[in-house]
Amino acid sequence: MIPADFYVHIEDASLAWIDVTEKLRGLNDGTSGESQIIPTVHLTFAADVDAEFTALLNPQINPSRARIRITDGALATYYLMEKQSGTVQKGLRYPTVTGRAWAGVLDNWRPLSYTWPEDMLCSAIAAQVAHRDVANQSGEVVGVVWQASLDPTIPGGRYKISKKRRRDIITELAEACAARVRVSANGRYLEVYDRPSRALTAAAVRNFTEALDLSYEMARVDEPANAVRVQGEVLNYTRPSLPVVRVTLVPGDIEADGSDQASAVARVYDSGGNPAQHKAIVDEAISAGSYTQIPVSGCFAVDGVWLNTGTQDSPVKGAKVAPTGFDASTITVPDNGTQLFIVSYTQAESVSWSSADVQRQIDGEAHATAGLLAVATSYAIGTVRGVYRATDTNRSGTNYYTGGSATAGGTSITLGISPGPAGTAVIVDYDQYEATPAVNISPATSLCDAEGKARTTVGAGTSVGTIAIVASALGQSGSANLSLTGDAVGALTVTADPQTIRAKQSATATTTFTGEACQTAADDDGHIYVAVDNLVTYCGSVLLSGWGNAPVLSWTNNAASGDYRIYLATSAPAGVAGSATYTGREIIDEADQTSDIIASVLTRAGSPVSDGTEVKFELLGATGGATLSAQQQTTSGGTASVTLTAGSVAQFEVLVTAGPYRARVAITVTDQPLAAEQTAGTSSGSVSSGNSDPEQTDDSQDQEPKLKLDEDEYVRSDGRICRLVLKDWEDADGNIRGRRQAVDCDGEPICGEDVLVDGEDSGSTDGEGYFRFSVTESGSHTVKIDGIETTFHVAAGGDMRWVPGSSDRWYEVCRDG
Repeated sequence: MIPADFYVHIEDASLAWIDVTEKLRGLNDGTSGESQIIPTVHLTFAADVDAEFTALLNPQINPSRARIRITDGALATYYLMEKQSGTVQKGLRYPTVTGRAWAGVLDNWRPLSYTWPEDMLCSAIAAQVAHRDVANQSGEVVGVVWQASLDPTIPGGRYKISKKRRRDIITELAEACAARVRVSANGRYLEVYDRPSRALTAAAVRNFTEALDLSYEMARVDEPANAVRVQGEVLNYTRPSLPVVRVTLVPGDIEADGSDQASAVARVYDSGGNPAQHKAIVDEAISAGSYTQIPVSGCFAVDGVWLNTGTQDSPVKGAKVAPTGFDASTITVPDNGTQLFIVSYTQAESVSWSSADVQRQIDGEAHATAGLLAVATSYAIGTVRGVYRATDTNRSGTNYYTGGSATAGGTSITLGISPGPAGTAVIVDYDQYEATPAVNISPATSLCDAEGKARTTVGAGTSVGTIAIVASALGQSGSANLSLTGDAVGALTVTADPQTIRAKQSATATTTFTGEACQTAADDDGHIYVAVDNLVTYCGSVLLSGWGNAPVLSWTNNAASGDYRIYLATSAPAGVAGSATYTGREIIDEADQTSDIIASVLTRAGSPVSDGTEVKFELLGATGGATLSAQQQTTSGGTASVTLTAGSVAQFEVLVTAGPYRARVAITVTDQPLAAEQTAGTSSGSVSSGNSDPEQTDDSQDQEPKLKLDEDEYVRSDGRICRLVLKDWEDADGNIRGRRQAVDCDGEPICGEDVLVDGEDSGSTDGEGYFRFSVTESGSHTVKIDGIETTFHVAAGGDMRWVPGSSDRWYEVCRDG
């Protein structure tokens, strides 16, 4: 029979433990072999339990809590509840739940990429990676008790990990110290222990298959080892690639005046990565159903049409007919008194064009609730993705929007779950609503040419905003955003407030706090801890009066509430005085880690541009992991803004684009304390071609900083710095030909990218970043390369134009030294 001191409890939604021992039909818990680290549990219950009990077995309730507790005498072991299944035998249901020891929650967390810049013990690193949020040493934590004899110090900068699982890191550290990893007897934490050569241990599996039968087994285990738990089959296969459709718009911004236009080009690639190919349809017999209209599919060119003097099933070529016209779906011929034809034509892939809404993703917008179930947003709502506690930066806790609602275009959210009283700090993830401006796409369907490119024209409506132009072919779609602007942009000013911000805190220990007085306490689950005054990054043990040094299981940090705890492996009760020596760090106000990037956009007359004008934001340089709250915003009252959040220490720039204007503002991220009053940095923009006025056409030869010309610079005798530049020339057809070099923001050539000049294909850049062009007239021309759009100038004549027959193909471009 089941021992009198053996119990199984399951935690319900109210966090109360429910005794289910009497309903238990079968139990299997432990590990299935010496290669398994994380124990598992399988509970099978009596036939046809009531509906209320079945609801208790729902694994979706508090999925990250230990909801299964198995008590065997003085030992209680805790498991996650992860899966519900069951069997039906003779019409009766036998529900089953399965799960892993709670310490296995470590495997659910995302892989970690990190570098420890300071000297640190192996045990300290193992304990730190067992926190869900390593950078802030907060969130869920699995304790790591280091029992191994070896615990060496790893020099700073020597230990780097990239996208590595947490338990793999701990295992790697343990193996380097001739140790192994196992789960504690209560299932709540990991233990790193010296690897024995041989051991006699209890079997990993206990089975209760019948209430009156119980079996045990003692097994000799050589080199006891535990390894990764496999949840399911791992398949080794190669995922086939899918066709790809890429869309380019030139220009990317047009005026919402009802007449402005943009050219759209779709590049269609098949599943092999090759441009969509033409097909030759040879001698296809067609029963047209008409004397003059022959139906075809994707007709790019007609190779020949003949009368069919036979039948549809047995065609015979008759007289050849000259078509009078054709389009993608029809070939038109003169009336020859028959509906039977034989046709040869070139078939191309058809691309269909459409427009779609553009929704801007906003993540982590901070607010305070206006009521138990109410919160507002800063922008109009398209779709709400989640509302979380302000401290839940990993989105691992409750989504309070579950079951809630919001009206599109409004700024009010009704929550489905209350996060607390009015004024509770929350963060909101949502997509911003934006009314879609109307455009006219003609043609709505076009065919790919021999290079797999299809074209159409997009005509502007009269509404300001951003719209996605979508091309669909081969079952796939691609899109590019088109901005419809109001009043022409005449000035751009960008402000970063403040310009210097604090770096995000790392997990490295910076300060040692020695002998801090503390007192043991018990949390709601009865676990013993001591509260300390500072954020903890490492602690090995705490000295308790009358109890000696208590090993540390883990530590938790809640900077929002100022609650810093060190959990202990001790049988001491609450109220025991102690002394804690630990490493920690100062607490930085999160407000010091952000900067508002504000763009002010004006017309040439100095008034704010039309609301809805698109402004783009981009980070340049080594950002140290800094992020922007959005990549683009639209203006309201002439301004648009985003929030920059710091990463690690760095210096970089924010590039802001509005129409033809660009501006940069420098950002400094430091780990030093900030001054009491921080200053804002402001930068004015210029047009992306380098001209001071987008309407100005300047023949100056050094007005093209974004399209630099080749050859090394040299110092002329007068002190000016010069270079030789290849001249443009005019060919026999009267077209102006030449070449330009495209470089990125760091001055590096942009190589191997497709080039569009004035919306037409102009090949691609070569290994040095050069592209070649052919235009019909001088003046300013538009080029788009790798998503970057700018202009370059072609002079009408003079020193920049080569005359065929002359020997001088180069001219000199100089600047002051």
